[in-house]
Order: sequence, then C-alpha cells, then structure tokens
Amino acid sequence: MSISLNFTPHSWYMGAAIEKQYQVNRNGKFLRVQWFGYIEDGMYTYSVIELDANTLKDLKQQIKAWHERRRERDLRNRRMIGENI
Repeated sequence: MSISLNFTPHSWYMGAAIEKQYQVNRNGKFLRVQWFGYIEDGMYTYSVIELDANTLKDLKQQIKAWHERRRERDLRNRRMIGENI
C-alpha cells in the first residue's frame, strides 16, 4: 500500500508527507497556518495516520514520537512471540 496524496507536500520528514494549510476567515483574512503530517502505517493496520500541529517544529516532534512508540510496540511484540532480540 502507498499513500495517494491529493496535494503537493510542503516537505517530507521520516516518511511523513507534510502539508501546510493557511486558515482564513470568510472575508479572506489570514488567521493562521496549520501543519498536517500523513504517515502510512501499512505494516500493521494498512491505514494512514494523520497528525496536526500549529508549528512545523511541533509536527516533527509528533512524527518522531509516533515512530518511537511504533518501535517500542514492535520490540514488545517480538518479545511476546519469543524472538531473540
């Protein structure tokens, strides 16, 4: 499975496509920038994980944390089935 994007990514970070969206009000006045990260989790759930943040730095921290949680889960699962790690 691969991610099918309906936007051109601002950038990529650790396998996540990063989207930058400008939030505006009904009059077209700029309100803020919102950052979104999309990660394919095809190894386990065949789904796309969506993260959002107010700053690019915060989004990158969330992406790193997601990868760390996945790494810890993988190690726990491998131990449960008796793999020598």
